[in-house]
Amino acid sequence: MVTDSSSYFLSTCVRLGGLLAIVLTKSYLYLRSQGFEVLQHAHLAVQVSLAEPDEQLLFEGACAPGLMIDGDYPHALDPRRPLHSFLISPVHPLNRSLRARLDGFETFVPPAELTGQLSRLTVGAANRSQLDGLFEQLMSFLCAEPERVELDARIEEVVAHMDALEEKRVAAGELAERISLSQSRFLHLFKAELAVTVRSYLLWLRTLEAARLVAAGRSNTEAAHHCGFTDSAHLARAFKKMFGVTLSSIFTGVDPPTVVA
Repeated sequence: MVTDSSSYFLSTCVRLGGLLAIVLTKSYLYLRSQGFEVLQHAHLAVQVSLAEPDEQLLFEGACAPGLMIDGDYPHALDPRRPLHSFLISPVHPLNRSLRARLDGFETFVPPAELTGQLSRLTVGAANRSQLDGLFEQLMSFLCAEPERVELDARIEEVVAHMDALEEKRVAAGELAERISLSQSRFLHLFKAELAVTVRSYLLWLRTLEAARLVAAGRSNTEAAHHCGFTDSAHLARAFKKMFGVTLSSIFTGVDPPTVVA
């Protein structure tokens, strides 16, 4: 396991245009929303979305209370319905297991008790262990006997290093040298182990780090430069392509969120 959901980068509750809660951990990004419209987008993470109890999700002609969407699969869910979404870290073992299983998307019926608890949960730093527990329950339900393939120790070391970088900027050659591989061999091994490229994973990390900084009160320009984007417009384009919405539409006009170390 290369991720640890006990360490929270961001925990925030906002009420803006229907977006009710955002929680970012090393293992997942949790979003609770209703009435918050997004454009079609795609991201590395497998997305697991749940409707409220007795509700249904509509997606590409399918109707079900639960939905799994493969990484890099374009999507935009109906914003009128209450929605709970977990975006699983691209390097989480279960993300890799689900990507191997999914072909676009898959519907499912989650346990009623789980959706009920999630619906009643007050999201915040004080309740982060409960949210972690619900995430683990959901993953256990979806992967009753998950294939636990050990990650190559060299790639695990590189991922840990990338995650720990303050500015999330590093050359592939530097990462390859860190584990005594040629750059071409390293790039091939990274993609073979994680099913994502080094470049795309770094962009994921940089984009989320920029969001964390904006949530903590930094300007979009400051966050963009800190995370290696050319300017705030570059960051805005990357974020919108990945999440279907702009950073400013999420955080403008709300109280500063709680940032948990």
